Amino acid sequence: MSESKWGVRPGRAGRADSLRASVACAGPVARCAVRRCAMTAGVVVSVVTVGMVGCRDDAAEPGAMHGVGGFGGSDSGPRPTELKLRFQSMSVPGAADATDFVFLPGSQEMLLTTSKGELVHAVLEGDSVRGLKRWGVEEATLTEAACGPTNVLLDPEFADNGFVYITYCVDESVTHLARHRWSARDGLGPATVIFETVIEEPQDLWHRFGSIGFEPDGRTLWALSGDHFLSREAQDPRNPLGAVLRIVPDRSPDGAGHTYPEGNMADDDETIHPAVFAYGLRSPWRGTRDSQGRLWIAEVGLGKVEEINLLTEVGQNFG
Repeated sequence: MSESKWGVRPGRAGRADSLRASVACAGPVARCAVRRCAMTAGVVVSVVTVGMVGCRDDAAEPGAMHGVGGFGGSDSGPRPTELKLRFQSMSVPGAADATDFVFLPGSQEMLLTTSKGELVHAVLEGDSVRGLKRWGVEEATLTEAACGPTNVLLDPEFADNGFVYITYCVDESVTHLARHRWSARDGLGPATVIFETVIEEPQDLWHRFGSIGFEPDGRTLWALSGDHFLSREAQDPRNPLGAVLRIVPDRSPDGAGHTYPEGNMADDDETIHPAVFAYGLRSPWRGTRDSQGRLWIAEVGLGKVEEINLLTEVGQNFG
């Protein structure tokens, strides 16, 4: 069994939720890891008890997560030797179809995306969750299969700029990673497109964007892109399908689009799409960085095998 890929058997089609929960708990901040582990996508938010022996409750040393392309890291420092979870199911009012969530800085309040095209504002109160308000994501006009909003991410400077990043399908051919401005008072603003994938002849509505996140530099955004049910495209890094992507979003108030950071595959081969860092993925539904800065990817199987992939180098081909 290789270092970079593990099969998990038995598996259920379309369910990488449990993988997401277990992988997310390897995050560098134990308290935040509890929160990230607190939802199995699409159904509930749960209270989690986490026990880690020898695990730091703070971030790694500055720069420790900066390896090749921002994904490498040091293996030094305390590491968890025991992990115990206890889940207590709690329903999120009006968000039984939730796909992702994020806690607002320094609070028990959260934003959730739902597959039906909404952004939900809720608050964790003891052993229950109370819904506060909800907004439609106007540009998310196609909500079938995996085309509704699938991710919500706060900008590293969210407290100052109110930027929220959401992924969704515009139609069968076009999928957007978009930036919105959000506040509890003003609600969800219109979309500014940061990155898009366009398929001339779409085959299916599955395998669109998986997890998105920012690297420790606070400017580079990584994204997991599915193969759009076009498996041959995942083996062609000249396009951004079935790949780990890295871009630098334009974060000026009226800006849009993106540029590309150093460290992607195109640095050595100009024929490769400039956003591609690694390729060969099918449906990378969830991913998270561990305390060494490595990216773990939970990939959905068709019905027999679920994969957990470890990204170890630029240009890696997951097959």
